[in-house]
Amino acid sequence: MPAKTTLLAVLVLPVFFSGCSATGPASDRVALASASLRGYNLLVVTVDTLRADALGSYGSSGKSTPNLDRLATEGLRFESAYAHATTTLASHASLFTGRYPPAHGVRDNGSFRLQDAETTLAETLRGAGYRTAAFVGAFVLDARFGLNQGFELYDDRYGEESAFTDFNFVERRAEEVLARTEAWIRQEDARPYFAWAHLFDPHAPYEPPSPYRERHASVPYEGEVEYADSALGALLERLRAAGKLERTLVVATADHGESRGEHGETTHGTFAYDSTLRVPLILWCPGALAPGVYRAPMGHVDLAATLIDAFGLTATSELHGRSLLHPDRPAAIYFETLNGFFTQGLAPLTGLISGSYKYIDLPLPELYDLDSDPRETNNVLEREESRAREMKAALEELVASFEGTEAMDARPLSVDPATERKLQALGYLGAAAPSGVEKFSVDDDPKSQIAIVEKHRTAMARYASGSAEEAISLLQEVIRVRPRASMAYLNLASIQFATGRVADSIATLQNAAAIDSGNPWIAGRLGSILSEAGAPDQSLPWLQAASEKAPGDAEILNSLGVTYARLGRPEEALAVFDRVLALDPSSASTYNNQGSAYLQLKSYEKARKSFEQAIELAPGFSLAHEGLGGVYLETGKPAEAAAAWKEVVRLAPRNYDALYNVGMLLVQLGRNQEALPYLERFAAEAPARLYGEDIPRVRRIVQEIRQPSG
Repeated sequence: MPAKTTLLAVLVLPVFFSGCSATGPASDRVALASASLRGYNLLVVTVDTLRADALGSYGSSGKSTPNLDRLATEGLRFESAYAHATTTLASHASLFTGRYPPAHGVRDNGSFRLQDAETTLAETLRGAGYRTAAFVGAFVLDARFGLNQGFELYDDRYGEESAFTDFNFVERRAEEVLARTEAWIRQEDARPYFAWAHLFDPHAPYEPPSPYRERHASVPYEGEVEYADSALGALLERLRAAGKLERTLVVATADHGESRGEHGETTHGTFAYDSTLRVPLILWCPGALAPGVYRAPMGHVDLAATLIDAFGLTATSELHGRSLLHPDRPAAIYFETLNGFFTQGLAPLTGLISGSYKYIDLPLPELYDLDSDPRETNNVLEREESRAREMKAALEELVASFEGTEAMDARPLSVDPATERKLQALGYLGAAAPSGVEKFSVDDDPKSQIAIVEKHRTAMARYASGSAEEAISLLQEVIRVRPRASMAYLNLASIQFATGRVADSIATLQNAAAIDSGNPWIAGRLGSILSEAGAPDQSLPWLQAASEKAPGDAEILNSLGVTYARLGRPEEALAVFDRVLALDPSSASTYNNQGSAYLQLKSYEKARKSFEQAIELAPGFSLAHEGLGGVYLETGKPAEAAAAWKEVVRLAPRNYDALYNVGMLLVQLGRNQEALPYLERFAAEAPARLYGEDIPRVRRIVQEIRQPSG
């Protein structure tokens, strides 16, 4: 397969520019002062969920983005830049590869992974002698989803949550991301650098820090935008003062925008109107890049091709964009958003932008003239029937060119509960494609079902805020309206299980399996929950059937391996875990499960290595520390076991098994005073229904430590 190349998006905020007018001269090309930027640095910062019109330079009446606006003044601003998907992972995959989603195969968040066959910009620049690093702000771009290809350092460490309803560390603020970015850039290294920083702050929920919270109390989204702008401006000033912006191309863009109530959508992912599809895009490189305003429509794949050309790299035929250094006839821009299809069984949304016209292919098709109707409120499809037919035919021809490829046929992977709840904490519904759906009616059009989509989003937001009962009620309403909304069943079952309603959870998935019998993700989740509920013998047929239908699904296989282990079949479990790690070598949970299986076999050295590998991949993974403690205890190292279990308690304060174990072990080691706080907490907090026999014994030990006899 020929090599493919990619690009990223960058965001830069100078407080130190001077020069051009706020709009700059109109331009129809990207102009460099020299033949190429070979040897220049590249700084890429993507601001998640940043609407183009949130910037003053793109028409905002506010003054919340002075640094980005200064950057636009001094650089080249793209007036009509478009993403190719309205979800974070899929959009960034196009930025990295310069290829449309049907080609690179990443169609939604969370359940897709960029395959190794794709070539990213980081790989290309690293091959050209660059040092490369990425710093991402949210779990949705975790390394497990494949965007780490080509980066020497991929900083995606957020920690681990301690319980099902804990949603900590799935996001980190711009200042932390940028501090790590700055420290890496300032390292002494003769090689040019390529750094990518991803800032998640403007994404919902909108919770800006002070003073931005108070300044934008009525519109907190704008507070998040101003905070990100300020943090970036401070970073750029420090880099400039340190001489680290010399010979550096800075690119500022977003992965998508935010609807903010337009067309009935509160956030993004269901529709592809300009509120979510159009993005800011600014390039800045003083003395090497001509400033101005590029007004013609272009897409992120064009940015990819342009950067590859500008840095003197070799473009390939697999790139779907065109270099704007040498523009030819403007090409149509492909876009899609499939989250509604994967989560609600809605009709898949695809479309094209050609000139000033946007065509959206749905059961209720739409055509808009963006020049005269930028808010897309007047569907001119009937008036422009001929144009609509031409654009529909062009779209069908483009999509047909991808059919039959491995990427086009890619189906979403199921996700483990920990991954799912992290995505839900970020406002994502996940992906679980309905099976057996080939035709869609007007009732399946996202426009017809936006209210129920919003109800699903509201349900997950309620659950994230601690209102499980309301979330359950709302999801049940979603299912009544959309009986094939597979993700609603999966989310409902997960919440029911997490809140102790195990029988209800199993019944929910059994109902889903009866309606959608060909869906391996429903079968896989049912098998996983049966296994977790203490019925591995019942779970095994479901997981075996699911793994046969989805043999490349790492999480279904992981659950199958766990079930084999629970059935006392560790050898079969280890064989399955080997398959999982071949698919996903960065799966900390699989290494942890592998370690547990080795413990069953009393292969202590192998178990230790597996647990240590899990901890290396996820230092905050409390279960791996717990398993490692078990290895130490079994191999005659109680002091090391106590240290490992103390770390478990630090990471997961409500792990009462660990509280008990570390306290009792410290007593055995004669370290009574050190044991006391652990035993006191256990006696005070452990639920009596689970630890009724242990609590009185621990209280007696606590009393003896406090008041030793004789």
